[in-house]
Amino acid sequence: MEYTKLNYLLFKMGNLFNSKLFMIVVALVIIIGVTLFFVYDYKNDGPVLSRPNDHNEQKGKHSKKRNGKTEIWLAVIPVIILLVLFGTRMALSHASAPDTIVPSKTEKKVATGKVVWVNNSTGKVGITTKDRKDDNPIVARVNNIPVTPDTPLISSYAGTSISNKQFLSLTVGDNVKINVHPYEWLYKNHDEYGNDEHASHVISMLNQAKVNGEVIKIKADSHTKKNSNKNLKLNRAKAQNATYSSGLGY
Repeated sequence: MEYTKLNYLLFKMGNLFNSKLFMIVVALVIIIGVTLFFVYDYKNDGPVLSRPNDHNEQKGKHSKKRNGKTEIWLAVIPVIILLVLFGTRMALSHASAPDTIVPSKTEKKVATGKVVWVNNSTGKVGITTKDRKDDNPIVARVNNIPVTPDTPLISSYAGTSISNKQFLSLTVGDNVKINVHPYEWLYKNHDEYGNDEHASHVISMLNQAKVNGEVIKIKADSHTKKNSNKNLKLNRAKAQNATYSSGLGY
């Protein structure tokens, strides 16, 4: 995807509308609007701040109809301006930066391991791999909260998740794999719009940490099942022979 000059303009405008200058403009609109309303009202004899010409004239008696429409507009115009300002701000909040990074659509296997414990009450499983042993297993959680580029602290295998269906099918000893969607640049021409060293560092850190992995059970093939059954039979036979030998006193 290419980043255009229009995208960059909208992004810069979005930054402007999220700055302190925007709040200053909002405050000025409110102050000026309120001031104009009451000054006009007072100078034109009400109806809010009317000035009687003599002691016998009732306050605002002749001014309500004369100034009503003008004062309505003086009250409505600042409100319209504020609505336009905040509406524009909301629309521009969706403008993306040129150095935006996103998870790729490509799925990549980053680890294989074995389930060492399952906690049904919390929806968590512990997984050991070559780089994570029994004393520090990877902890995957059902519908875990994913790590984002803005997450302040990023640890290895953070955000590892498992679907509820996969969780229900797992037992201790099952083999699993962890797949991730590596982070990448959203826009190919991101380097044309300024320095992106920080975003590049974030991409490297997220992918190195293998965050937001998805745990998937590895189904044993028929050959593996046969070997497993064969080994189970051999172990049972050895156990029976050991019991028989001990009974004979050997």
